[in-house]
Amino acid sequence: MTNLCKARFAGLACTLGGLLFLFYFTGLNALTAALTPPLEAGCVPALKMLLTCAAAVGLAGGPLGLLALGVAGDGGRRVLGPAGAGLALLGLLSYIIGSLFIYNFPERAFKQLFTPGGSALMTLGMLLLGTAVLRARRWRGWRAAVPLVTALYFPLQFPLQAALFLGKGRGPNPTLLGAWGLFWLLLGIAIWSAACPFTAAACRPRHDARRGELSRGRAA
Repeated sequence: MTNLCKARFAGLACTLGGLLFLFYFTGLNALTAALTPPLEAGCVPALKMLLTCAAAVGLAGGPLGLLALGVAGDGGRRVLGPAGAGLALLGLLSYIIGSLFIYNFPERAFKQLFTPGGSALMTLGMLLLGTAVLRARRWRGWRAAVPLVTALYFPLQFPLQAALFLGKGRGPNPTLLGAWGLFWLLLGIAIWSAACPFTAAACRPRHDARRGELSRGRAA
């Protein structure tokens, strides 16, 4: 499988993961309430657990797709991209562990640190990846900004959560949390569209020209 094929698959996975993430926080409770019965109440926690884990697996396509496309830089800057991807994937793994913990030990859901810690690692990893993408300048326009915007949404919505929703006995607002999925969805679309043959062929001459200019500048 070529890198472009891997990137297209990763982009689709990230798009689906973003949709599932959004649906988990904004639509799943209403759907399960409408389907109970015939859906047994005991099956709802298992369904929620499977959905959130599937969303996290899909979101892994974001950092993996950026690496497959090679848009996070090379040379000395190459370390920044893989480091960011590693942190983001570690965060997603922590998020999955937290989801398993929450639905198996619901009485301790607000005491576990896996999901908030995972979100923090995902944010840090995408900040590094987003910075690497901007520095590499292989993406132009809206695509170049998407990885960094995806990273920034979570910390930017947190003050609003803390001011309006977080309090004694109250959890975070699910709509604000679920909106993060929209940015992951957009990231998936950016990766998938950039990996399409026509788009990739159009971008390659500009990248090759830039590499030539850099080589001539070093030689001079």
